Amino acid sequence: MSAQYAFAADPRAIEDLCDAPEDIRDVALAQLEALVHGTARSGPLADLGGFDLSDCRKVVLDERAEWRLVYQERPAPPGSAHQREIFLLTVRPRDQHQAYNTAAYRLGRQRTPRSPMVHAALSRSPRAAYTTRTPHVPAAAPRPSTAPAMKGPTR
Repeated sequence: MSAQYAFAADPRAIEDLCDAPEDIRDVALAQLEALVHGTARSGPLADLGGFDLSDCRKVVLDERAEWRLVYQERPAPPGSAHQREIFLLTVRPRDQHQAYNTAAYRLGRQRTPRSPMVHAALSRSPRAAYTTRTPHVPAAAPRPSTAPAMKGPTR
């Protein structure tokens, strides 16, 4: 027999679910049922959009992979009939990391710090090498030519 989980959701995730297109909502509800009954499970996420979501999981909700359901699998609260629960964070489009950014925001997450080398590479101006050097100035400014102008053939 497969494990069964309790279910909980951020109230805003329920709003997300209600606001989703009908076909997405139907798939999301079916996927949540499978998650709660323990017949489906997805792998953990990682650092997405600059947020550590390694304790979260996602479910792709459509064939074009445009919609995501993001949830946590976590210990159930004390007194629950189940040891673990599925906690729904959001049902949102994938476009521009909407689903992941919303999940991170709802969890109160801050963007992950970058390594010093990555931070330096991203913050360095591409012209930085030129601003620290003395600009090249020719020894003598070019003088206008004193040779007589050549005239073309006359007809």
